[in-house]
Amino acid sequence: MDNIIARRPGPSVQEVFDGDRNPAPAVMRVESPAIGQSSDDVSIERYFAKDWHDREVEQVWRKTWQLACRLEHIPNIGDHIVYDIVHDSLIVVRTGPDEIKAYINSCLHRGTMLRTEGGCVKQFRCPFHGWTWKLDGALSVIPGQWDFPHVDKDKMSLP
Repeated sequence: MDNIIARRPGPSVQEVFDGDRNPAPAVMRVESPAIGQSSDDVSIERYFAKDWHDREVEQVWRKTWQLACRLEHIPNIGDHIVYDIVHDSLIVVRTGPDEIKAYINSCLHRGTMLRTEGGCVKQFRCPFHGWTWKLDGALSVIPGQWDFPHVDKDKMSLP
């Protein structure tokens, strides 16, 4: 019998990397061999048990590169996507012709999500109190700033 590898139709991740204009880091080009080569079913606990989930978050998702989007998904300055992974939400934004940044999707004043979906904006404004950040992450507007004399705008850039 021929050695057939089962996988989804379409290009593999490695084939996408082959055609990308920016070379993928070497670590992303390493293929992992199937461990144990077993065709046994995976235990159902791995899909539903909280302890399995918590271990996966800490041992996989917090230690693995995340592919949030591709350059063509955010072609223009101000274009952004919201990338949610487990308990984290990030904004990935094109800030210049050749610059992309990612910010924690949270207002530094009260923690409200700045964006719930992608799009194109000139700034990020908190929907709750209106604190506003430029695309480069610098805090630009604090409504009622007289109430916040202790806030140093230069130290309140989006992380």
